[in-house]
Amino acid sequence: MSVKTILCTKCRTSMNVPAAMQSIRCSSCGHVFAAAAAANAAAAERDEAVLRDAAGPTEDTSDESKHDDSTMLFVAVGGALVFVALLCVVGIWTLTSGDDSAKVAEEELKPVLQEATAEELAALRIANIPEEQRRRIYDDIRASARTTTERALMVPGSNVRAKLEDMLDATHENTIRQLAALHDITVEQVRDIVIEGDVKNWDPRARSRAYRDGERVYSDERAQGHQEKSPLRQ
Repeated sequence: MSVKTILCTKCRTSMNVPAAMQSIRCSSCGHVFAAAAAANAAAAERDEAVLRDAAGPTEDTSDESKHDDSTMLFVAVGGALVFVALLCVVGIWTLTSGDDSAKVAEEELKPVLQEATAEELAALRIANIPEEQRRRIYDDIRASARTTTERALMVPGSNVRAKLEDMLDATHENTIRQLAALHDITVEQVRDIVIEGDVKNWDPRARSRAYRDGERVYSDERAQGHQEKSPLRQ
């Protein structure tokens, strides 16, 4: 499981957390914040540091000299941004170029979404936290599952594959326990949220074509349109 280092947006404590997690609880002050907000704040600090370094030490100079320095800095930063933008355009063009007909056929494939009946909705066990928070937890679980338990493995059936599957399953279970602790709920409540999100189609995207124990994780209909395919069977 990939790990990233972030700073608490309140007390600036440094922490290592799973890269897939979107909500973080600070181990020092207990503050809960979005991982994206911490990443944006860190990026802003890095940009400010770059600008300070580029500007150099502050000295008493004439207004004309300060104006020239500011202009040069603006031009340098602008040129760097243009260069990065060009690289992004080239990269996107390279990744998306190819057989247009194949792309159209792939985009036309949609997963089958089954609408829950009134009886199924009534039978759901709903965790006693706001729906917005339940949806964030569900999104974190889906992000973890796509990189662990639902990942297509290009490895033939063997003891190596079995051990790899066990390792990915254990990684996903650890994410579930971390989310339960982060949101002050039980592991069973996290699992109830996963069931609720699946029944209510909170994530309508096509599911993995991966195999586990020789069987497909999801049916072919639900996996339609998914880019990551595994032709291997055990």
